[in-house]
Amino acid sequence: MPASSSSPHRGGRAAALIAASLGFALPPGAVVAHGDAAGERLRVQLQSHASYSFERCVEARAGQWLQLRFDTPQAVDFNIHHHAQSGTEYPLKQRVSGVLDERVMLAADGEYCFQWINPNNLDAAFAFDFSYQLLAR
Repeated sequence: MPASSSSPHRGGRAAALIAASLGFALPPGAVVAHGDAAGERLRVQLQSHASYSFERCVEARAGQWLQLRFDTPQAVDFNIHHHAQSGTEYPLKQRVSGVLDERVMLAADGEYCFQWINPNNLDAAFAFDFSYQLLAR
């Protein structure tokens, strides 16, 4: 599988400026990574405080299937989103405890982002493995 085009970074000035120009603010502690891999495995690490988020974005084409899987030890608010001209679209959005193993058809060309948000204040940070593959139309 191809490697990501960049590594995660924490709420840097550039990300904050981009977020501000798009009309939203990055939450404190947000982690964002971008890439265009056809598939990938990565470690999702969430801090213990509520609203901490981790995001991973990839380029995809309309009609592709997105196969994804993770098993979280704590509840997370998970979504796949796509920024369209008409607004943000969510092909998948749900609270997950335990295993999520899904296959989603993508409706448009462009960047799709996976986002995990810790909905609770916990005693400790937690982590889990995530994998996805973009499958042919």
